[in-house]
Amino acid sequence: MGTLKVPVKADSKLIFRIISYRKLRTLRLSNDSLLSDRAFPSPLSRELPPSSSGPSREKPLPHRPTTWLEELPPLIFRYKAESLRVLDLSGCKITDEAIEGIVSHAPRIQSLNLSRCSMLTDKALECVAKLGDHLDVLMIAQVGEVTDRGVVKIARECINLRCVDVACQLPFSFPP
Repeated sequence: MGTLKVPVKADSKLIFRIISYRKLRTLRLSNDSLLSDRAFPSPLSRELPPSSSGPSREKPLPHRPTTWLEELPPLIFRYKAESLRVLDLSGCKITDEAIEGIVSHAPRIQSLNLSRCSMLTDKALECVAKLGDHLDVLMIAQVGEVTDRGVVKIARECINLRCVDVACQLPFSFPP
């Protein structure tokens, strides 16, 4: 069992058990609308300090009961996924912070599919560039916030890169 494709909207407890398998080499979580940044906590992210703007004149919101979905434990990488080589997160609603968490927990990814992850920016590509020699396939098709600066950073840092898919991007302005 080295490859696993998780069905769309799979039970969170099942996904958590799958990720806990330390010898997992391939994980496909594409199009999972429930997957968020909480699944891949970044060790670099910092909590924002509470605002100290003084007493507020706004009326506090009434207590809202928690739902069963909020009570589920978050899907989190709790260990270094040293053996993970292929990760497909295409179509998931993740941001740059999730990419920081992924790269810090799985530093030897060879193939990374981030197609249709529309909230990613060049900051995510800077984190992906830290994979260096290990990365050989990167798919960032239909990620509109990525610019030529991020793609050039990947090309310079990841010397074993064989394929970069940037389909449906705005025109790049590569220097001559």
